[in-house]
Amino acid sequence: MQTANSCIQELELHLAQKIAECTNLQLELEKANEKLAKHQADSNFWKSKHEGIYRELRLQRQTAKWKQEKTDKLDKQMDILKKAKTEASSQFVKGAKQSEKALATLREVNEDLHSELSNCMEKWTTQLEKAHFKLNASASDLMALRKEAQQLCKIVVHSKETKNRAIALVKEKISQKQSVYHLMSKGVFTEE
Repeated sequence: MQTANSCIQELELHLAQKIAECTNLQLELEKANEKLAKHQADSNFWKSKHEGIYRELRLQRQTAKWKQEKTDKLDKQMDILKKAKTEASSQFVKGAKQSEKALATLREVNEDLHSELSNCMEKWTTQLEKAHFKLNASASDLMALRKEAQQLCKIVVHSKETKNRAIALVKEKISQKQSVYHLMSKGVFTEE
């Protein structure tokens, strides 16, 4: 993902450089056009200034020669600009294609990560629900066991009291029987 980001940054930097070069070339073309207009104005000024056919012919010949050289230079510059423009546009198209490829790759990676994240979220959600269910079940079991423990504690306390009463009753019966046997052995008490 970092390589894709660095590739995108390089492409953007390259694209910015090509746009700057194209802008500079356009500025140079405008300057050349301004110079051409200036030179044409100068030529017209000198033509009107000089008198005479000879001078006019000579000036026309010189200006024609001069114009031809300038137009040749401008034609060469125009050819250079055209070549630069086609090269810049082809570089721009290449950069755009590479950017599209990089974006498509990033989208695929993003979709993969999104699906993986969704799967993980589903797993975690189901595990969380299971844990909540187990926790609720454990809490209800705990409450039931506490109630049972309270009931057992009550039964233990109640059984101790019952046991103590039963022991007391047995002791009382034993003591009564002993006194009856004791009296019978003395002959004072007879069973009737």
